[in-house]
Amino acid sequence: DKAQAIPVLRAVFDWLAGLDGSSPVDSLPRVSPPGVSGMLWRHVPLEGAFACAVTEAARRDNRQVDVLARVNRPVIRASASQRVPGFLPAKLRHDLERRRRRLAEAGVIRFEEASCGQALRDAIESFMILEASSWKGIRGSALVQSARTSCFIRNASRMLARHGQCSVLTLFCGEAPVAAAITLETAARSWAYKIAYDAAFAKMSPGMILAAEFCRRQQAKPAGHVTDSCMDAPNPSMAQLWNGQAPYGDLLVATRPGTTPGAVAMRLREKWRRNLRGATKVMYRKAMGHGR
Repeated sequence: DKAQAIPVLRAVFDWLAGLDGSSPVDSLPRVSPPGVSGMLWRHVPLEGAFACAVTEAARRDNRQVDVLARVNRPVIRASASQRVPGFLPAKLRHDLERRRRRLAEAGVIRFEEASCGQALRDAIESFMILEASSWKGIRGSALVQSARTSCFIRNASRMLARHGQCSVLTLFCGEAPVAAAITLETAARSWAYKIAYDAAFAKMSPGMILAAEFCRRQQAKPAGHVTDSCMDAPNPSMAQLWNGQAPYGDLLVATRPGTTPGAVAMRLREKWRRNLRGATKVMYRKAMGHGR
């Protein structure tokens, strides 16, 4: 609840720690508390209202909060004083213009944005086909390769589009779609949910060309609008397209006040697990010939 976020969070922490035998919600039946040592929220915007509420709720009862896997995620902050194309570094702008000319040799370039009806449904299908043509298709992680996931994306995009909260921007070369991006939006915030491109055009960087156009459009939105890239580790060129950063991280909150053996063990276990996972990923990438 927006008006009672901190009291609700404090009650939840008490219940999770076994300090209060009642249910955290009055309308629920009385249940035994789980007695856990902590609670973890992943990929939380650290400057957002939720992170502030969690931190304040923990502070009031002397509960420790750890921020794990902190990253600065690229964002676009639309403002009246900063408009495109001037926000792009000159070197990157010239490089993108060169790539656009190369792509234009294969066909006329145009962008189409679909936000409702049959146009949106067609754009979603086109996006999934493009994604499957890339390395995700080879790995088997493309949306269309999972019946459940593809069904969810189709239904969710249609439902969100009814309220103006989903759109797909597609880059065409001639009559062929060569890159597409799904955007989610609510109020004054957007998320670049996914981007895909045709692997056959990879040397012409259609994904970068599309991303530049997407950033131009998002920068032109009303002042104060924020667009999240949804990229924790973008390549340097892609990161330059976004004019700002926002800190994200995983919030780990001890449910019991003070320093307890359970909280200490929980933090050590979580950090050890993450270190082990990171080392395993490095070994896997080296074994597959991807370097680091």
